[in-house]
Amino acid sequence: MEYVINTSDRSPINWNATGADRVIQNFLNIISTFRHEVSYDRSIGFDRAILHGPADIVSVRATAEIVNLAAVYEPRITVKNVKVVYDEQGDIDFEMVS
Repeated sequence: MEYVINTSDRSPINWNATGADRVIQNFLNIISTFRHEVSYDRSIGFDRAILHGPADIVSVRATAEIVNLAAVYEPRITVKNVKVVYDEQGDIDFEMVS
């Protein structure tokens, strides 16, 4: 089954999530956290330096980063596609299909 995962979803943590909902929530937490923010493992999270640069380069680097984060920290997710979405304020969100 395919799931669309969007970082613009700012739902509160569901501590009772199970199955696919829990895996998706875990993955969203990983990619919504910037590297060096987790005190017990500074390597967990998205490298914010990737977000600075031309849109086409950001898209390629962000896709690679998201696929790598899934493989390392949440291997139950298989990322099939990543779409970079810019909002009207210039903020970046990611939409992934897994």
